[in-house]
Amino acid sequence: MRFSIRIILVVSLGIHLPGCSKETQSSEAQLGTDTSPRVVGLGNIVAIPHRLVRDDGAYQMVSIIDGVAANHRFMAAVRFVREQGERLVKEDGKGEPEGGEAKEGVPTQETYRRNQEILLETYGFKPGGDHLMMPVRSTLYEVSDAGSGEGAEVTRSKVMELDSIEAYELLQKLREDYARLSAEAGGEGKATEVAERLRSGFGFDVTRKYELEVSKTVLFQKVDGS
Repeated sequence: MRFSIRIILVVSLGIHLPGCSKETQSSEAQLGTDTSPRVVGLGNIVAIPHRLVRDDGAYQMVSIIDGVAANHRFMAAVRFVREQGERLVKEDGKGEPEGGEAKEGVPTQETYRRNQEILLETYGFKPGGDHLMMPVRSTLYEVSDAGSGEGAEVTRSKVMELDSIEAYELLQKLREDYARLSAEAGGEGKATEVAERLRSGFGFDVTRKYELEVSKTVLFQKVDGS
């Protein structure tokens, strides 16, 4: 089954998101619900758009994922269930041999279905749907490396907090504009102007390294027919 989720996160120009460690789990593992993030009901949300209209269609908000660890868990859960589905596809849908016991390295269809249900119940994430994940709260850090190699010490200095989708998208647009203009012949002057906007608006120096830690995201699902 197709999974589609676009995560609007800064991943280049010296900014990256700390990756979630991939836990070793058996192919037959079932997602737990005891560590689920808080999913806020639509009626309790203030100042976050319930609906987004973008170039590729309209999206309806389905949940808010609050907390750095909660966002890591969500991404790990989506990745894990996606990998379960890929294993089943490789087996041509024959994930359950006679007797209902899973083949080695392949989950049963029942476990896969149950994990899909947990994603839907916990996060509003519908496997097979088109999703958009937007940060609404994140913190920009400048990253410094002391030394080199595995023993190098990495320090983070807080630069600023971004507390809206608009602020996040503006930062992303400016850094994309800077990368594009810097690569274009004759674009140096405009690139310098964009670099100044990044510095004055976000405290972002294009010559340094940064890390953007996302602590709150909104998950949207594309509206059918849009």
